[in-house]
Amino acid sequence: GAQRLINAIERRWKIGEVSPLFVSEGTTARKLNAIRRNGYLNHVYTKELTKDRESLVLYGWSMSEQDNHILQALAKSRPKRVALSV
Repeated sequence: GAQRLINAIERRWKIGEVSPLFVSEGTTARKLNAIRRNGYLNHVYTKELTKDRESLVLYGWSMSEQDNHILQALAKSRPKRVALSV
């Protein structure tokens, strides 16, 4: 189950097939620029985060001024429930 998935990800990470992805640029504008330069993040931001849905779970969101781009995307989808991990 979950442990096998974690082990598979770790193996691929160790041999350089994949790497963790984290946007740490300071301002909303700089974060958004980093997101737009990455195909995966751009897809998630423009297509997935903006889809109409009942519920959404966000991990690692500081809810600070630097994350206003997330609020802008959520304003398009307007989920009824949002669970956050900060």
